[in-house]
Amino acid sequence: MNIIHYEGQGFYIHGEDKEILAELEYKRIDNILIFDHTEVSEKLKGQGIAGKLLDEATKYARENNFKV
Repeated sequence: MNIIHYEGQGFYIHGEDKEILAELEYKRIDNILIFDHTEVSEKLKGQGIAGKLLDEATKYARENNFKV
């Protein structure tokens, strides 16, 4: 399961048909990232997916010296 980052938008997991199965969206203001929306489809619930998205987003923030 690949997490895809769309710069300036968020982190997403897509299904085989390009359907968004999970998302963590953010806004960037200067050097601050505001995580403002997370959603996981019923197909993936109970698998820790939201945590994986958050881990990926905070890793990105750390690597780029952003505050969260």
